[in-house]
Amino acid sequence: MSKHEDSIREEAQSLLAPGEEIVAALVVSPRGSGTAVAGGVAAGEIGARWSGKNVKKAEDVGLVVKRNCGLALTTQRLLTLDIAISLMGGIKEVNGLLSELPVEEVDRMKSKWNVLTIDAGGTEVKLECKPPAAKAMVRAFDGAKAAA
Repeated sequence: MSKHEDSIREEAQSLLAPGEEIVAALVVSPRGSGTAVAGGVAAGEIGARWSGKNVKKAEDVGLVVKRNCGLALTTQRLLTLDIAISLMGGIKEVNGLLSELPVEEVDRMKSKWNVLTIDAGGTEVKLECKPPAAKAMVRAFDGAKAAA
C-alpha cells in the first residue's frame, strides 16, 4: 500500500456507508493535465485540450475529476475526492466527495504506464497517475468484479 492510499483510506472514512470499505485509492488528474502545466505554449494548449476532453468524458459518465483529486474504489462505489496536498506531495486531508459511481456501472479499468483508463457506459476516461498505483487499482477492480 502506498502512503497516498493509506492517507485517503484514513481520511475518507466519514464518506463511507456502513460496511463499505476502500479497497484501492490513488491521486489522479485528467489525462493531459501534466502536459498542460509542463511549459511551452504548444504543449500547454495540447495538454489543456486533452485534459478538457477527459474532464468532459468523466462528466458524461457521472464523475467529477480535476487536477490532483483522489480516486477511491470501495466495495460499492468508485469515488472521486477533493483532497489537499502538502508542498511535499503528501495528502493533508480529504475535503469532501466530488462524485460517485456504483461499481456495477464501471465496465473495465486498465493501466498503461502512467494512464489509468476507466471504461463506463461505453465511454473511456483517461486519468494520469503513478504507474504502481494504477496497476494496484486495476488489480483491485478486477478482483472486485470477479467476486461479484
